[in-house]
Amino acid sequence: MIVVTGAAGFIGSCLVKTLNEKGYKDLVLVDDFSNEIKNKNLFQKEFTHLVNRTVFMNWLAENKSKVEFILHIGAKTD
Repeated sequence: MIVVTGAAGFIGSCLVKTLNEKGYKDLVLVDDFSNEIKNKNLFQKEFTHLVNRTVFMNWLAENKSKVEFILHIGAKTD
């Protein structure tokens, strides 16, 4: 499983698209998914889970044995 932080942003969603094109579908996307405009960036992307950034560290503590990579491009800009 690959984790992508900042996944709903422009760069993050492009990374998810590239990973999908290379055959990676077991993706966990991390972001603040309350922004419907940014969420449109995830349209037609394949992934297994959405994790809100506020609970990510707890999620990671419970699932770290399943994670192969974390691609951290998220930034709290608000």
